[in-house]
Amino acid sequence: MKNVAVTGLGIGLLITTLCQAQSSTKKPESLNFTEVWVWEYPDADGKTREMAIYRHPKKNYWLFTPEAFGQSDEMTEWILAKGNGEYIQRYRDEDGQDKTMYHTLQFNTSRALPAHYLATGASQTYGEKSYGFPELKGKAYEVRFEKSTDQALYYLAEVKKNMQPVYSFNRLNTEARLPVFFPTDLPANRLVLEERARAGSKSIWYRFRFVSHTEYYIRL
Repeated sequence: MKNVAVTGLGIGLLITTLCQAQSSTKKPESLNFTEVWVWEYPDADGKTREMAIYRHPKKNYWLFTPEAFGQSDEMTEWILAKGNGEYIQRYRDEDGQDKTMYHTLQFNTSRALPAHYLATGASQTYGEKSYGFPELKGKAYEVRFEKSTDQALYYLAEVKKNMQPVYSFNRLNTEARLPVFFPTDLPANRLVLEERARAGSKSIWYRFRFVSHTEYYIRL
């Protein structure tokens, strides 16, 4: 075996190359979602189910997992939603390899409640104080649709969160679907606490249950 001499210049180049290689390798970003928001709704058999969506309060990111979209998309592990309309979808391909897809949606940017939401003067309280978050007071609004007997009653609360990433989720070009279809014409700071509606012969109902502390980690 021949001895190979490494000069000072060679060592310097080697160290520089190694440092460049290490700096160019970006470590996956870890995110911890510390809130879970839960709504309840009836399934096709009339049984009450829960839909859970995670939130990162500092970044105001929302995270959708099978606890939200169920088995509507068995290949998707999670979908992260940002307030600027960007969605990041992590899924597994046919070979079981993790893949990432990016989506972008335009959100409703109006700050005013649409005129067809008519206040009734009624209100209800939602949430569970025992979970460490204050109760939310929802004000009732009635919506009637032109040229139709369909009508809806919403209980809404003003919050310092951007709810548009949640409301627009079912507009994504994916198989993943929430069991609840939120109205997309609401201002971002209006939280839907309950909807009771009738569309033809179909009844629609869902209700906000609570926010709770949690820890749910993902790697981007």
